[in-house]
Amino acid sequence: MDSDIKRPNILPTSENPYSARFDRAAVLRKRLPSGIRESCFDRATLITEGYKRFAADPIILRRAKALAHVLDHLPIRIFEEELIVGDQSVSHQAGHNYPEFGHWFRVGSRPQRVPRSDRRKRLNLALLPNATANASSVLPGHSQHQIAHLNDGFYNNANSWISNGEPSWVEIDLGEAMTVSAVALGSEHVPHYQDRAVTRFDILLSTDYHVDSSHPSWQKMHEYQGEPVHTTRTFSFKPVKARWVRIQIWESEGGNARVDEIEIYGDRMAEEGLDDAPDEPSKADALAEQLAEVAEFWQEHPRLRAVGSLFGHTVPGFQKLLDKGFEGIAAEAQAKLDQLDPTDAEQIATEPFWQAMVILCRAAGNFGRRHAEEARRMAAIEPNPRRKGELLRIADVCEQVPAHPARTFHEAVQSLWFGHMLIELEDPPNAHSIGRLDQLLFPFYQRDLEAGRLTKEAAYELLECFALKIWKSYDVQDTMLGGQKSDGTDGVNDISFLYLDVVESLDLHLQISARYHRGTDPAFWRRVAEVNARGRGLPQMFSDEVIIPALVRKGIPLEDARNYAVIGCIELTIPGRCDPRVVNHYTNLAKCLEYALNDGVCLLTGKQQGLRTGDPAGFCTYEELWEAYKAQVAHEVRSAVPHMHRAELEQRERFPMPLLSALTDDCIGKGLDITAGGARYNSTGVCGYGMANVGDSLAAIKKLVFEEGRLTLMEVVTGMRTNFEDNEPLRQLLLNGAPKYGNDSDEVDPIVAEVCRHFCEVLEPYRNPRGGRYHAHLFSFVIAVHGGAQTGASADGRKAGEPVANSLAPQQGRDRNGITAFLKSVSKVDQTLAAAGTSLIFDLHPSGISGVEGVEKLDTLLRTYLELGGGHVECNIVDADLLRQAQREPEKYAHLSVRVAGYSAYFVTLDKAMQDHIIEKTKNVL
Repeated sequence: MDSDIKRPNILPTSENPYSARFDRAAVLRKRLPSGIRESCFDRATLITEGYKRFAADPIILRRAKALAHVLDHLPIRIFEEELIVGDQSVSHQAGHNYPEFGHWFRVGSRPQRVPRSDRRKRLNLALLPNATANASSVLPGHSQHQIAHLNDGFYNNANSWISNGEPSWVEIDLGEAMTVSAVALGSEHVPHYQDRAVTRFDILLSTDYHVDSSHPSWQKMHEYQGEPVHTTRTFSFKPVKARWVRIQIWESEGGNARVDEIEIYGDRMAEEGLDDAPDEPSKADALAEQLAEVAEFWQEHPRLRAVGSLFGHTVPGFQKLLDKGFEGIAAEAQAKLDQLDPTDAEQIATEPFWQAMVILCRAAGNFGRRHAEEARRMAAIEPNPRRKGELLRIADVCEQVPAHPARTFHEAVQSLWFGHMLIELEDPPNAHSIGRLDQLLFPFYQRDLEAGRLTKEAAYELLECFALKIWKSYDVQDTMLGGQKSDGTDGVNDISFLYLDVVESLDLHLQISARYHRGTDPAFWRRVAEVNARGRGLPQMFSDEVIIPALVRKGIPLEDARNYAVIGCIELTIPGRCDPRVVNHYTNLAKCLEYALNDGVCLLTGKQQGLRTGDPAGFCTYEELWEAYKAQVAHEVRSAVPHMHRAELEQRERFPMPLLSALTDDCIGKGLDITAGGARYNSTGVCGYGMANVGDSLAAIKKLVFEEGRLTLMEVVTGMRTNFEDNEPLRQLLLNGAPKYGNDSDEVDPIVAEVCRHFCEVLEPYRNPRGGRYHAHLFSFVIAVHGGAQTGASADGRKAGEPVANSLAPQQGRDRNGITAFLKSVSKVDQTLAAAGTSLIFDLHPSGISGVEGVEKLDTLLRTYLELGGGHVECNIVDADLLRQAQREPEKYAHLSVRVAGYSAYFVTLDKAMQDHIIEKTKNVL
């Protein structure tokens, strides 16, 4: 395989019409600022219009027609230098609004406009057209708390900027140097949200930008330390010429600073009477009124809001889209309508579903044609011959896809992006993943290469464009490479190498996974190790030797099981054939053992929350404790199942997913939406976590209580109840007097393996409302920190509130015999029992993988673990001392990357509890 393709720098040719003398990826990357997002309301207003217009239709038709209305009227956007086009928002990183998914705009509060000038008639420079906001970080997951709100011109609109921890900074770029003499700021004007106000900050000005606030280019104009700044206060100083105005925040109440609006006043004077003429509505006023109407509609119709368990976390049937196009899928549904027997009541009941498929698929096809029209319009006025030619080729591509089958590599990549974009117009970005990119695209690549229509350099550039499209600063969208084909042969091909090179070169948090089996191309696996050695924790790795048998055990045919892909972090599915409902519930196994040792009573609240399994004073044998623990786990799972069932049934009634159904096999054939069981395979994923803590605790009790008699069980329980206060020797004995998982111990590792086995088996009897089975995840995601905070002290010596172990890994810091012993312990767990996916993150010190020899060691280590029985593995290549330094000086380490829980994140954006959790893990050396 040729794996040394790098960014092209060649003239266009007839064989390679896409390449040019410039670095296209560098141009496109400028539109991907980390953490900076605007809000775009196009979809919100259009989906609401659609729901209003089609109120008389059955819910499946109403939703399909509303989504079609969005596709028919959404503004078409083609950005500078793109080859893969289409975006639902004003910018690629804008926050989207999905009003049917919950409250996002408060009804009844009229936004209060920020003054356009002060009493001295000095203009508010922050509201000038060229003024833009920026910040060092942003609280993730909340579209109403983004950077764009720092100068959006409104108070009292529930919008603001909130930091992701201090120190942080916010700034306004005025666009050009102006004289500045006053800055005003405050936290939220709405009384209910007067929190997180700043208490210590500096006001800095500069004409020569530097990201570091301590750089000499910044001039400190005011230093504040005192009471929280809730309502807006003005801070004046001598006039200074500046383009950038920055608030460097050092401290705030609540740990995260909130700034409602930044006002900047200087020498530019307002026109006479500016503030005396509020009657003429501004564009912002009109938008606010429109959004208030949107919010009012969804508040008045709560039964239309999204509920249930299928949101995000899918791998749609993109192969079907490439093969048939949306017109072909519409024809499939139309054929069902044409053959419908109107005397058959069951067929009449399915008629609205098939009608929905036809309407929505045709709108989706037309969406591509609308992009073709826009590309031709842009080409007609484009003065650059090179770009004009590109726009005309884009028009030809969009005329074909996604309406019709893809014929070329460019069409396939564009159709794939359109399909992904359309899924996210139906359902908010939440780990919608691409699937097996190399298997999807290789046939088109191979044909075009053989026909002379494409070069590897051109394919590389198109893949770069695609990667930059799917990257989002706030979402995890997996793309999988390698693995077996349906016939069992190795699926590694040129696209596997090319896309791996693209991800490495772009150096973004592009989620990517690699599949391994014993027949994997060694050159590909070596590249996987090389890219991992760079320290971003990518790609994560999965074993066909474990996952395929796990899926077959659940009744999935071998050919389909071989085509598995990953959703988001580590969750498994069969692309386009499965409704997996992953991470549907989290079972804290450490909490279950807590209940077993306290007769079902929570150690933190004193309330009866678990099953009554007996006073531990009466447990005379280890087996009695084990039976009590198993009863608690069974009770917890049984209690959760009805909630999962009700969520599914509620969604089936209120919130179908017609577009996802169109891209899922068997939905059209059955006449059933995916929420109602239309998919070929229908599973529900339930997570178990804390298994290492259970194993360590049981091993300590077994050895110190029942085998050696050094402690009584009630001494252990009393220590747990008091959180080991005034009894540190007991805690140390539990910590150090018994073996710990992660050290290749045959005393504790089999207990952890049995804990995992039992959890997986407890799920077996249950069936979900779609007739599918429950699949186990051995996966904690980020809940190891939060779940630990809700768990009392445990018999392994862990204190109350401390994090529990992350997924299949040992408790932080307890693996002391090196990485080989660590991995051998984990490999003793039968991971073929967990068909929803397992997770393992281990940490390596960077010194252990330096140079060619280090990469070879990493290659061998990863291969060996997966062959021993590991289902998944990802590496954190970090130095604990460096991470601690980043905690102290986050502004200097903004791009320091770590693996968290199946995804990568910038270390400084994580909350302190998660940062500490990562720091405390053992940093092994190879």
